[in-house]
Amino acid sequence: TLPDLILLDLNLGQGQPSGFELMRKIYDELRIPTHFMVVTADGDLDSAVEAIRLGAVDYLVKPVRPLDLSTRVGIALSNITNRCNSVTDGLTGVANKKTFSEHLKAQVSAFARAPQPLSVVMCDIDHFKRYNDTYGHLEGDYLLRRLAQHFSNSLRGTDLFARCGGEEWGIIMPNTKFNDALVTYQCRAFDLGQNLFKPQEGKEERVTLSAGIATLTPEQYQRLWGKRELRDPGVQAEIVKALVSSADGGLYKVKQSGRQNCYPYNALDKYPELYAVWSSRPDKVKIPAGENLSDVRQRAMKLVKEVIAKHE
Repeated sequence: TLPDLILLDLNLGQGQPSGFELMRKIYDELRIPTHFMVVTADGDLDSAVEAIRLGAVDYLVKPVRPLDLSTRVGIALSNITNRCNSVTDGLTGVANKKTFSEHLKAQVSAFARAPQPLSVVMCDIDHFKRYNDTYGHLEGDYLLRRLAQHFSNSLRGTDLFARCGGEEWGIIMPNTKFNDALVTYQCRAFDLGQNLFKPQEGKEERVTLSAGIATLTPEQYQRLWGKRELRDPGVQAEIVKALVSSADGGLYKVKQSGRQNCYPYNALDKYPELYAVWSSRPDKVKIPAGENLSDVRQRAMKLVKEVIAKHE
């Protein structure tokens, strides 16, 4: 269990690392934002600034009365809770859709500065509605929390796992080629499928997932957006949409062909065809009167091809 707040002195004794060094070490090992409250005799302004930069939420100079310390800890914990609720999913504790979107934007921006493979996995639970309807929402919620815990504990610290909808999830994997992302996802999904859930006495269920993966590489960028400036925020927004929609389109293709699998190709290779699949999903779009899914899909594909053609 990770601490909500760490109280730390900057002077930890002779022969010991400084408080600053310990803060850096804790962050490097946990690889997640960590909250510190510095309580120290060092009243130097530069020290306070450095502590805040390293993640301190408060800086108290000794001597500190117990009542004052208790009050400041209470305020800090309340602020941390409010901050976490805005970036994490309330049920599972993993990143929420907003955080997923913001993090993906940041990763695409990082790609613009130093192009390295960036993979996005979109997946969801097969037949979750049946599970929920059969065993009730409490068991469904328990399943969601277990799945979130499973992926969060088994991915790298640099990866982001997020709940993007009811039973829909996203994984952002920086500096990861398609084949590596595929193997990583398949191993985690296989391990999850080995767990037996017992939602009712005498009932056992295994959980399976369907998924799609889109990987952005320098070659993919040149193919789709090569005539445009990568540092342009508009181009970056298009790339974010292409990654998510093509991975989600690959997921939907798997759903159509039987579930319990991952789309076996880099979904960005099939862009804009998979964008058309994604944009014409019945749960994503209302089909105008007199049209069918094929009409909507062809129109979406034409639109994306026109956008790409303008910049070739």
